[in-house]
Amino acid sequence: MASWKKILVEGDNTNLGSSNLTQSDAARTYTVSGATSSLSIKSQHGGNLAQFVSGAVNSGNDLVTFSAGVVEVVGSASAGAGTLRLKEASGNGGDYVNLTVPNLTSTYTVTLPAASPGGNNKILESDSNGDLSWITTPSGGGGSTTINNNANNRVITGSGTADTLEGEANLTYDGSNLAVVAGGIDLDNNRIISAKNTGGAKRTLAFANTSDQAVFNAGFNETVIGGGSGITLSGPVTAHEIVHVGSGISGAGSIGRGAETTVFGGTSSSGILAGRSYYYNGSGWSIATQSVEVANANLLGIAMGSSTDQGMCLKGFVQTDVTNLTPGKAAYMNTNATITTTVPTTSGNFSRIIGYAVTSSVIFFNPSNEYIELS
Repeated sequence: MASWKKILVEGDNTNLGSSNLTQSDAARTYTVSGATSSLSIKSQHGGNLAQFVSGAVNSGNDLVTFSAGVVEVVGSASAGAGTLRLKEASGNGGDYVNLTVPNLTSTYTVTLPAASPGGNNKILESDSNGDLSWITTPSGGGGSTTINNNANNRVITGSGTADTLEGEANLTYDGSNLAVVAGGIDLDNNRIISAKNTGGAKRTLAFANTSDQAVFNAGFNETVIGGGSGITLSGPVTAHEIVHVGSGISGAGSIGRGAETTVFGGTSSSGILAGRSYYYNGSGWSIATQSVEVANANLLGIAMGSSTDQGMCLKGFVQTDVTNLTPGKAAYMNTNATITTTVPTTSGNFSRIIGYAVTSSVIFFNPSNEYIELS
């Protein structure tokens, strides 16, 4: 270890030029005494890099003042990030708080507030520049909320009681379906229930207008309503048009859309064949043929199944159980409830047009109210 080049005494010039001031490995203690005494380490520009001040505030408060503007605590690969350690007062156990940084992707600056908090329940809030300010702790943070009547899938609603919610037993959602167990869904006047079609366009399913009218499916091209039990409407029904569609039906007794049917008198299943004609005899349905006058005079229907309680077509496109009809020709009753497009000619029989063939097996069934007896 090199020895010092010069022993400094009070009043000496301390400008050593390019020489280094070194000491041996033994520790040295430099004591600064006096109420305002200090020991300074200066930069080559003359500014203080560090200044040790004795008793500058009050007895027992020794200060180190860094005057260069920036204090840098540099970490290492082995020791980790640079750490600023704040240690508790001597004799209290030696515990401390470490202030350190994570691995950063960029440098940023945080600026402390210009004043003290000035009251209780204050927290620090930052702006986008990193400037900190004191704000009052927001209410409600860290509190708890009670949910009454809670259970799986119940929809949670508000309550008039603070920090309290309600689990609705009559309104549930299982992740796929919203269910109203009791009560109903009430919409204000002219409020709508809507859905999107396959193209993503929103269409109205239903709403009540200002004239106390229920409006359904506004904007849709077509409304398809079905189900095994059909639809029951009480009260008059006003339709702009009823469209009978005869395409796409197959199998004897099958009907096209728009057909008019009934299950009135539907109690018989004996001998009924789908696609054949029957007349209502006052209590049930009987075989209709051109040889029976009452069949030509009474209400006529075509069986939609093997039992009359499966429905009788009264009007519309329907498929018969024959395949020899002539399309475009008038249709008539034949023998044993079958249907033909051959004009009846047998003396004593009756002729009644019951519709018109559209294919070799399908007719538009629309029985005439008139019939004639053949001589």
